[in-house]
Amino acid sequence: MNTSEAGATRRVAPLSEWPIQTDLLGRLREDIASGRVPHAMLFVGEASQNRRFVNFLSQLLLCTGEPAPCGRCAACAQFESGNHPDLYVLDREGTAVKTGQVEALQERLKLRAHAGGRVVYVVHGVDEMTPVAANRLLKTLEEPWPSVIALLTAGSVRRVLPTVRSRCFLFPLPQAGSAPWDDAMPEERGAEPEGDPWFASLIEPVIQWTEILLKGAEPAVILADRLVRAAEDAEFSDVLYVLAMWLRDLMHTSAGDSRHIRFGEYRAQLKEQSSMTNVAELAKAVAVVLETRVRTRSHVAATLNAERMCVRLQEVFASVYGHRRPL
Repeated sequence: MNTSEAGATRRVAPLSEWPIQTDLLGRLREDIASGRVPHAMLFVGEASQNRRFVNFLSQLLLCTGEPAPCGRCAACAQFESGNHPDLYVLDREGTAVKTGQVEALQERLKLRAHAGGRVVYVVHGVDEMTPVAANRLLKTLEEPWPSVIALLTAGSVRRVLPTVRSRCFLFPLPQAGSAPWDDAMPEERGAEPEGDPWFASLIEPVIQWTEILLKGAEPAVILADRLVRAAEDAEFSDVLYVLAMWLRDLMHTSAGDSRHIRFGEYRAQLKEQSSMTNVAELAKAVAVVLETRVRTRSHVAATLNAERMCVRLQEVFASVYGHRRPL
């Protein structure tokens, strides 16, 4: 994965004005403001949430005014009238996006942008594309044109072709009406945690590891080694998935919300660990883990990825340690 050609810094609407607000989207806003825009992004959530957010982001990326989206420039006027020449949207023809639609898009992307700036293309429902269409789209993602931005949506990340998924920055979107601290967790396993041996083999090591993290008893490099070794018989990205779910449970417990607890059989540990921190810190920690998981799928070495993550998590939980820093 990479970013499109670096552009000039610009003023972007504050996150409070975005239709959906999560820590990950806050970092995306910072990247856009600094001119570093990912060339391909995958948004995973409810169809209505996906469309709502991608519509906003498309206008923001095409806007030529400030703060973007300004709603006043010529680009915004074209966008709002539904005829911006540098925006292409592929939607389902029948049950899925077809190969012919992707081929037509590829031909258009060979041309220069009408306004001399960015071209944005949107593909809805990449998790429901035909295999041939998905592989055709992959060619576009593997060899991106400069200043061309891809915004993809899916209802389920596990149904997205893995090679397509690995070329994108992943942004889970929360359900409509969810709590403001509730960053979405992509559902990648069909089974629930209860009784699933895959979860059972990972959750207890993750709980023990989180306790060590919150106590600040070990330096980042040792913490990272512990986590990588916990993944000895599993994919490291799977360990990060379970870690993110556990931190999310801690977040709900800290907020007094017992309705969305996934690992209810560990209520004693949830109560103990959640009492050591707070909702805001846990929300940031979930975002850090999910970002790390995206990098892991981009073939960044697990150990290096884990060390970076542990340093960032210790920064998030600095108030937990007080004046005592991890060794």
